[in-house]
Amino acid sequence: MRLLAVIRCVGQYQKLSTDVARAVQHCGCSGGHETSPLQLCPGFLPVRRTLSFICNQGERVSSTVAKPRPKHLNLMQIRLPIPGIISIMHRISGALLFLLLPLLLWLFQASLESPATFAEFRAVVTHPLMKLVLLGLLWGYLHHLFAGLRHLFLDLDIGTELEMARLTSIIVLAAGIVLTLVAGVALW
Repeated sequence: MRLLAVIRCVGQYQKLSTDVARAVQHCGCSGGHETSPLQLCPGFLPVRRTLSFICNQGERVSSTVAKPRPKHLNLMQIRLPIPGIISIMHRISGALLFLLLPLLLWLFQASLESPATFAEFRAVVTHPLMKLVLLGLLWGYLHHLFAGLRHLFLDLDIGTELEMARLTSIIVLAAGIVLTLVAGVALW
């Protein structure tokens, strides 16, 4: 008597063997089953582990083992690693640059209309509060630039190891801040 086990997920061998034993116990057959063949589907990360068995009487036995999931997940309590924070900041800076680009183009176009509008534009831009806004935009641009380059290297499988990903994230953050400070000193 043979038991055909089809495993439709990927898991550790020890966990699979206990699930197989549990499902065989639920089978109403007389026992003495062999599990062959064990077929694994590569590249699939299961949320549920489902084992299906067809015993020699043609009965179908299933065993489902569910992974415990957190309930009411509070996103503000999750501690992201630095690469995750840099990735989120990359997206936010890209969205802000996209939304502010029409305004910047309009201001640039208005400054080129005549010498009088250029003088007005220059008077507004030299205000300290406006300089801070421009520094924030510059930081967003520099951060988006360096994080985008980092993502391009990650797409080429360069720097995907954990320590290298952390190091490049810190470099992206530091480069954006340092170059923004250099520009800030030049503006003031």
